[in-house]
Amino acid sequence: MKKRALMTLKVILIGLLVVATIVATVQLGINSPVPWLLGFLVVTLSAYNKLCDKHKFIRWKQEYSVGIKSIDNEHQKLLGLINRFLTASRDHPSTFYEQEALEELVDYTRYHFKHEEALMEKHGYPDLEAHKKEHQAMVARVNELVEDYNIRGQEALEDTAAYLKHWLVNHIQVVDQQYSDYMHKRGVH
Repeated sequence: MKKRALMTLKVILIGLLVVATIVATVQLGINSPVPWLLGFLVVTLSAYNKLCDKHKFIRWKQEYSVGIKSIDNEHQKLLGLINRFLTASRDHPSTFYEQEALEELVDYTRYHFKHEEALMEKHGYPDLEAHKKEHQAMVARVNELVEDYNIRGQEALEDTAAYLKHWLVNHIQVVDQQYSDYMHKRGVH
């Protein structure tokens, strides 16, 4: 709830600054420094908000690629779903959209894990069981986070989003890279 209240306060502040800028321009004229100062504050506050939001989202980087097109596409979709969850939690006054985004993210993660594990099994990846355990641990932790979200609501979003971003990037760059060479040697691209 605090996060939504802060976002609402920022929107109101920017709106008031815009109105104050217009009123100052009409009352004091375009040559007065007051409208210019107020306009500068509007632009600065808006830019600061965008910069803060930018750091919350995660972008695909080529270094995340495992060199297997279907897996890379799924990883990109997972990153997009995490961003969708962040957007839903930030921009929608109803918890319906964030719950929907979280459910889609969890469902797609399970789908991705099954696909990845099936691919490894098909090609005889020797560390398949260890990889499955990584997936199982992640699913268990996500289930805990979903439960926490169901209890605490908005307050749990930061923890959930931070965990998902960190886990996914770390998993792709460390654990998934381990099977990449093995699969490439078997002609999987």
